[in-house]
Amino acid sequence: MDWRKHPEVVKEIDSRLADLRKLWSIDRDKSLAAFFKIQQEAKKKGNWGVVTKCEELCAKLAGLFIERIQTMNINKEISDEDLNANAYFSNIHLVSFLERKSVNKALR
Repeated sequence: MDWRKHPEVVKEIDSRLADLRKLWSIDRDKSLAAFFKIQQEAKKKGNWGVVTKCEELCAKLAGLFIERIQTMNINKEISDEDLNANAYFSNIHLVSFLERKSVNKALR
């Protein structure tokens, strides 16, 4: 069909396509509403894993959680000194975490 001969048909098609795009568009508000609905239904049924996952996805959608994936380049050689330094700093963080945990228990 030639759009120049039937512009009213073209307008109607464009109008319907715009409505469909609006209906099926994915945006933040629709996603949050869907997660909230799923979460409420899961709470009623006692599906706590689903509730937790919905909460996580809502937080990610809001920008509160940032998912980081750390990978190690297999081709890169790491010296023993670097490995020891990384292990040392990891142990420092673990010790400070455990100390804070024990202090919090003592304060309760």
